[in-house]
Amino acid sequence: MKTLIKILCLSSLCLGQLILSDEQLASMSNHEKQMIFEKNKKNEFIALSYQCLFPPLGYAYINQWNRGLDFLLIEASLYILGLAIILPNYFEEDETKNLLGITALMAAPAIRIYTLIDLSKQTNKYNEQLHNKIFGKKDNNFSFLILPTSNGAYLNLSYKF
Repeated sequence: MKTLIKILCLSSLCLGQLILSDEQLASMSNHEKQMIFEKNKKNEFIALSYQCLFPPLGYAYINQWNRGLDFLLIEASLYILGLAIILPNYFEEDETKNLLGITALMAAPAIRIYTLIDLSKQTNKYNEQLHNKIFGKKDNNFSFLILPTSNGAYLNLSYKF
């Protein structure tokens, strides 16, 4: 148990990060900003690996503990609900209760799969927000607008130089 606590404490050191203030970032060159971004960005594969090891760790890696715990509680409650419905009624002929329990037990792995997909999206979103914080928000130079008219659609394309 002591070894496990030591391992968890040491692994938690890689979850922290330090982002500089806006004034410090403004005085840096693009090369320095790129180095800071590369140092602090999160790897999607590592996040998914942590999530497979212990479910909330993947979300902790991208600083979203609450989201990870929410998914873990939903998954655990589905397993508990399914077992609580099936086990007392296992030898009875009431198939509706058994079907409800089996449905709950089958929904739990679906939640796990959805959690992995969501973690991948959240990791990419985290990296995009980090990039915007370090380099500033990207200007959207290209835009288009489609307006319906009585004679068809009106398409407006614009590009800022």
